[in-house]
Amino acid sequence: MTVFTRRPSAGSSVHAVPGLIMTVTGLVTISALLLCGCVSTPVPRPSVQATAPGPIFASNEEALRAATEAYSGYNEMSDRILREGGAGPDRIREFTSKEMAEIEIESYTNLAAEGRRMTGETSFSNVTLQSVVDGTVSVYVCSDLSQVEMLDSRGISTVPAGRADRFPTVVSLSPDRFASSRLVVAAVELWEGSGVCP
Repeated sequence: MTVFTRRPSAGSSVHAVPGLIMTVTGLVTISALLLCGCVSTPVPRPSVQATAPGPIFASNEEALRAATEAYSGYNEMSDRILREGGAGPDRIREFTSKEMAEIEIESYTNLAAEGRRMTGETSFSNVTLQSVVDGTVSVYVCSDLSQVEMLDSRGISTVPAGRADRFPTVVSLSPDRFASSRLVVAAVELWEGSGVCP
């Protein structure tokens, strides 16, 4: 059952808890685009197949808190893997759907093979609830990459001059297939609408 669906608008954003960290990547296929400065179209999201009943949220505020908490955990782990040059990519499985994990692990593996790693940290703000459908929660997020660099195997930054620092995204979180009382990240994609990063 759909609780509600809406587009972001001025004055409707809910700011994330200060200090929450977002990865450079989301789908690391997104990060590759973001870091090279060549974002042009949304990245296709992996299919989401619910295998367990979704958590019951007493309110939209509770759904937003659950989504923010799950996304924070995902971001912290992804940041850690990126800073460590893609080492231990399986650690992301705890925080993502099966389909999302496979996409991310492949990207982390490629990162390690190229000898690349991340420095700095990303942030996110203006987290706003988009929809709640059968336990799956979607939120708008403004992603900030201004403090992030990607280094090559020689330790030289590969971030181009003039790269945009902030990107509007939509994050979808689904019930964990092993524990339906918690959410995991199922997709991260660019949002082409306005109002997410004012």
